[in-house]
Amino acid sequence: MEARATLGKAYMRAGRPAAAIAELQKALSFDFYGDLHFMLYRAYHDLGKTELARAALNRSAEMRKNSVARDRDSWRGG
Repeated sequence: MEARATLGKAYMRAGRPAAAIAELQKALSFDFYGDLHFMLYRAYHDLGKTELARAALNRSAEMRKNSVARDRDSWRGG
């Protein structure tokens, strides 16, 4: 799935958000920190899909918050 994520990012750099969405969606189950959801947000935003963009951005923010809490807990030994 890392290849799908990389391909999605490459499509974004190439200015092809619709192609990026297809690849990023296939890799979302491996997005542990919200990075791919943020890329998905950018792709939806570029296509003017406001509601989908907002949902992806919210999910990204939630995942980032949870990953920070997880990391903090592991540093504390719990």
